[in-house]
Order: sequence, then C-alpha cells, then structure tokens
Amino acid sequence: MPEQRTNTAFERFTSGLYVITAQYEGEQHAAVVSLVSQVSFVPPMVMIALRKGTRICNVVRDCKRFALNIVGEGQEALAKTFLKLQTGKEGTLGGFRFRTGQTGSALFEDTPAWVECKVMKMVESGGDHQLYLALIVDHGTNNDLPPLTLKETNWSYNR
Repeated sequence: MPEQRTNTAFERFTSGLYVITAQYEGEQHAAVVSLVSQVSFVPPMVMIALRKGTRICNVVRDCKRFALNIVGEGQEALAKTFLKLQTGKEGTLGGFRFRTGQTGSALFEDTPAWVECKVMKMVESGGDHQLYLALIVDHGTNNDLPPLTLKETNWSYNR
C-alpha cells in the first residue's frame, strides 16, 4: 500500500470547485470536479480532467457536452452533495434547483456562475484522468459570491 503523504506540492495547487452536469439519455448527471482550467480566450475554451472509468467521465465522453457550475463561498453543502455522482430528471438535482441550459445540462440557480461547453477533443493523458478540451458555448452569472476553492474546504483530492 502506498505511503500516505501530507503537505505535498500537489496540495498547494489552487483549485476551484465546480459541479459538472451533463444530460444523457434523458437523465441529468452531476459530480464535483476541481481539475479545470481556462486554455483559450479566442475562442473561449476550458480543459477538464475527469477520473477514467467514472460514470461522469463516461457520460461526458458519450454526450460530448457539459456545464460547469462554479461553487461559491458558503456553498460547501452543495459541493459535498455532489462528491458522489447524483442523477435526476426534472427541476432539482441532489435537492438543488436548476434550469436546463442550451446543451441540455443542469444550470444551478444558486451558484455564482456557470459555463456550458461542447467537447472539441479528448486527449489521452497517460494518467488516471481523461482530458477534455471544450469550447464554451454559453455562460452566465447568478450572484456575486466569490468562488470556493478546494483549500477552503479542508478536503483533498488525492485519488
């Protein structure tokens, strides 16, 4: 069994918290992700990394579209709800209200902001996460809450 390490350089990377949502075969899927980065202004693009073999990774691979709901300060309960994949169909997901965006993905009403994306390319990382490069096709804001970061939760993303 690998040695459990603490206070590593990886723990010092700053990571926001997002709830990724994707509608596939009539059902909404949602999970917390933190490996997200903007990669282009023109056109506006992001990169996400999803653990290979997870349901959310497979859903995004198959439907090729998703939304990232930016989690705000004070919304730890929302983020915690989606540490395990949640699924649903109408109006609420994990007990949180959403509307459906143009990609069919759930856009939570209470998160500070959201972006909807279309997968342009899957990139094999050689590691345990699948990389997706995605074009932002729509975006919006709901409130002025500052974004919540992984560090502020005292959670860690080791494996």
